[in-house]
Amino acid sequence: MENIEKIIKTKKYPNILLLFGEEDFLLEEAFKAIVKQSSIDISSEYDTEILDAESISYENIIEKCNTFPFIGEKRVLAVKQFQLLFPAKQSKKKSNESKLFANYLSKPSSSTFLILTASLPQFDGISSAEANPQKFDKMLDSAAFPYKQIFSEHSWIEYPKVKEQSFDSWVKKRVHLFKKSIQEDACQFLVAQTNQSLRDLSNEVDKLVAFTDERKEINIDDVAAVTGSSRKHNVFEFQKQVAKRNLKEASLILEKMQKNEQQEILIVVILTKFFITLFKLIEKASAGNNYQIAGQVGVNPYFLKEYMESLKLYTQSEIENAFSHLIEADEMLKSSSTDRMYILQKMLVKIMGR
Repeated sequence: MENIEKIIKTKKYPNILLLFGEEDFLLEEAFKAIVKQSSIDISSEYDTEILDAESISYENIIEKCNTFPFIGEKRVLAVKQFQLLFPAKQSKKKSNESKLFANYLSKPSSSTFLILTASLPQFDGISSAEANPQKFDKMLDSAAFPYKQIFSEHSWIEYPKVKEQSFDSWVKKRVHLFKKSIQEDACQFLVAQTNQSLRDLSNEVDKLVAFTDERKEINIDDVAAVTGSSRKHNVFEFQKQVAKRNLKEASLILEKMQKNEQQEILIVVILTKFFITLFKLIEKASAGNNYQIAGQVGVNPYFLKEYMESLKLYTQSEIENAFSHLIEADEMLKSSSTDRMYILQKMLVKIMGR
């Protein structure tokens, strides 16, 4: 929400602002923030209107945009699901009716702040494409009306999908918003224990903030308490023992975990990610300093040493074979009636046994 925050801080609201992107959670937050703050700064509750494109037409939007404010100097008009009015794959040829909207885009009302949100998969990645003029121009040339005009003449902010390797840093920033900090291992544990989405991570951060009350630092015990996980017997500690090739401890943790909560699919996912990272490290281990290597393989530099140590314990062929064992276990867990604990234990022995 950096661009939204800049707009709010400077109070320089554009005539038209389009918000879109794959990361629905950030898009929703940005929309709520800009509507709320702009209404406070330049309008009033009487001059703020939130509409859904599902139940209005673009003629209605133009009419409302050209309506003068009731009390303040400017109206705030927010329209959700804008793509329902103008699909991004429609013909670029404008009808006589859509020319009305094109005319408004060319000369928008100075007394209305129009906020649009939309789902526009065709434009995913357009913000990063700005660094490549040729690619950016190509995306604009293929854009249907009115998106080419909006992207060319008005303000827009994309919220691209946040990748899993960035979840740790996102959690830290989120926690910092509450004037708190979170320890590295606690952050890793939280990400490992939470469904892989920003919405779920945000919910867990909210719980942690409430749980820790006035305490400024969040630790792994706090995360264990809030997520309902064991401090010692969890998928985070399980991965550590696999990394150390400690079959006995890994099996013990696995048994404790399965007694408390069925997490077999999460276990397979976590181990798959772990061995993918090791596989990447085979080529990248000497490709720069720790920060460069960590960035290339997608891990936190704080934990790179553990991965490097683990790489010494597994040969390349063993890492490659691990993927086959993980796939086999995953298929059996989803389709077989065989005892799930037996499947996981057998998988561990195949991966870690000599």
